[in-house]
Formats: sequence, C-alpha cells, structure tokens
Amino acid sequence: MKALHHYGTALQIAAPLMANINSQNGPALYLFTTLCFSFTLGLGPKPGDFLLVGQQGIAQWLVQIQGMRSLLETKPELFQDDTLAPLFQISVRSLAQSVAHIDHFPELRERIQQAASGYPEVAQYLKALDQLSQRFDFALHSTPRVTQQLVPQQVFVWVYLLEDDFVRLLQEEKPIALVILSYFCILLNGLSSFWWTRGWVKHLLSEIYSSLDEEYKIWMRRPMEETGWIPG
Repeated sequence: MKALHHYGTALQIAAPLMANINSQNGPALYLFTTLCFSFTLGLGPKPGDFLLVGQQGIAQWLVQIQGMRSLLETKPELFQDDTLAPLFQISVRSLAQSVAHIDHFPELRERIQQAASGYPEVAQYLKALDQLSQRFDFALHSTPRVTQQLVPQQVFVWVYLLEDDFVRLLQEEKPIALVILSYFCILLNGLSSFWWTRGWVKHLLSEIYSSLDEEYKIWMRRPMEETGWIPG
C-alpha cells in the first residue's frame, strides 16, 4: 500500500512536467517513465489487463513511453545529459539492432493476409508482426552474455515501437491484434528469470484466449506450445 501511495504521488508530480519537458528535467522524466513501467509489471496482472491496454484504456506507462518516444525522435538534444548519455546511446543501438531479417512468422503472416485482405488495418498488423520478427532475430542470435544484458531491453523495444493505430486495435480487442500480442508472449516468456515479469505470460495468454472466437484460438497454437501454457 505504501508503494502505491508513493507511486500515485509521483505520478501527480510528474504529469504536469511531462507537458513541458526540457534539457533539465528530460533525463529524469525518461528514467521515471522506465520505473513506472517496471513498477506496473512488478505489481502483477489483474483481470481484464492486457498489459498495454485494459479496462481503463491505454496503460498510463504506455502513454508516457509514447510521449518520450516522440521527444526522442524530434528533440534528442533534450536527453544528452552527460551522466545519462551512455544509457541513451545503448537505447539508440537497441532500436537499430536487427540481426538476420528472417521472417519468423510465415504461417501467421499468411493467415493475416488471407483473413484481413482488403481491410485498412492489415498494414498495421503486418508492420507490428515485422517489428516483432526483428526482436526474435536478436533473441535467437544473441550470445548468452549479450542475452543476459540486453534481452529485456530488446524484448520491450517492440512495445516501444508500436504505433498508436495498432494499440487502438488492441484496445478494441480485435482478434488479429490480440493474436500478435500472444506471439509477443514467446519473447516475454524468455524473461521468466526476472521476478517482475512472473505471472504475466500465463495471464496474457489466458486473457487473449478467452477473448477469441474458436476460429482465432487455433492461431495461438505456437505461443501455447512454446510457452507451455494450456487453457484451464
């Protein structure tokens, strides 16, 4: 309860500052956003929570990350504080990292193209899938040492890069968007040694599965097999 109280107080202080980020407060607010994300995961999942979106709409930490992404892309000079410069350099390298350009989801891609052909959102589905495939590239080709240091950051780069339109599709619980999120759970499952991720894979797969019609539940076979999750 004390942690939630302090978290709420911090949000009240940070919210007004987010509207007026400058070179003095930018690095600190970036770190605050990162801590908000970690805190949210550490609290654990709740019913109806899809990590990125929930019953209250888009997750607050995701709104903050989207704001920070916009600023990093348009005004990177705000985050060049000497103390934190190495952190931002690592972040930039992580965003650019792509190893093999292999399509890790040919079957899912074909299903999406067939089911959503002619719908405007198919472009958003395929872009999100391409970005997720790049994260799989890094995870599958990293050495154990690099994996231990960078996989958490590399895994959540996918979340960082998601476009607003795809997040909206998740919020509307569009089945294909939810299926793509279930494939993200394969990567998230690789972070099971980090305490703050525990419980999320099982929860997300359960929530997604329960939200899908029988037709789309079949599409989740690979995430279920690779994570070992079985519907209860």
